[in-house]
Amino acid sequence: MVEGNLPTSEETDKFCFYIPEETGVKSCVTAVTTNLLATFRHGPHESLRLNDTVKVISNVNSTSFNTIVRSISEDVDCVILKCEDKVVDRGPRISTLVRRGQPLILIGRGNNDGRVGNIKGNVYEDFGQFISY
Repeated sequence: MVEGNLPTSEETDKFCFYIPEETGVKSCVTAVTTNLLATFRHGPHESLRLNDTVKVISNVNSTSFNTIVRSISEDVDCVILKCEDKVVDRGPRISTLVRRGQPLILIGRGNNDGRVGNIKGNVYEDFGQFISY
């Protein structure tokens, strides 16, 4: 969530990473700070455990980073990964005030060709839950 205009794909690309799965799928990972990243918990990530090492790759320049699983939330389908190295210069602009109807942009690989895509929409419901690690 951001205040003001939604970012362009050029602005968001630098925060996009992926986990190369054994099936050839590139699972979406998003940098949320300079060294913390978030991914989904379902599917291929159901077997991840705290302190597991996970290799993530930058979508922009194919640089790979080793990360450690630091938090898992089944409730919000999220895994937080931590890298000892800096993966981005700064995290994305994120609003801590989320309101129903607020515009948002979703970024991921949920399309047929496996490339990063985005879709704009609006917040449908806010449930006031945060993840800490």
